[in-house]
Amino acid sequence: MKSLLKEASKHNNLIHISKKNIRILKWIAKYPVTHKGRRHLFQILQDILSRPACRVVDQGAAEGIICRLLQDRNYDVLAVDLEPEFRQCWNRLSVEGEIADCSYNNWWDGKKFDIIIAGAWVACHGSEKKITRDRRHTLERIRDSWTEILKDGGIVYFDVNVNKYPLNPLLKIFETKFEIKRFSKIPRHVFKCIKK
Repeated sequence: MKSLLKEASKHNNLIHISKKNIRILKWIAKYPVTHKGRRHLFQILQDILSRPACRVVDQGAAEGIICRLLQDRNYDVLAVDLEPEFRQCWNRLSVEGEIADCSYNNWWDGKKFDIIIAGAWVACHGSEKKITRDRRHTLERIRDSWTEILKDGGIVYFDVNVNKYPLNPLLKIFETKFEIKRFSKIPRHVFKCIKK
């Protein structure tokens, strides 16, 4: 926990160390990820917060911690996750959310987003060296759903564990509609995709 607070203090314009955010940071500290993994979370948040408050959807939001941190900075945030048990966490944090499959847009209200935080769930669909027809279809559906709900010039962040998932087949599918930039390599490859 001390190392996490030290990392958070480096980003003092990112996070206010209030009692509520201390509780959230303690929650992050319980995650089964490395400290470096938390650092890339702070890097993504820092990048998002470098732009004016805007509309953000966190796909695969889990407990909704990122949503709460952004909400505290006046961002219009929506959490989306497939697992119903996370709704209780969202209620505790006062985070608005939808229980839905992120690869379909049946949860979407029609108002476009500026930013999508997609996390690691996308890479799971590209987990074989040779992507099967079904997986390709799923990845194309994800890509098309992003282009539908995202404003022109909008940004998607997603990360890939390159030891588990191959990059090239995955990126080739997304680069038809997005300009893809490698955002971070430590410890995971994080991509910042800008809608063309």
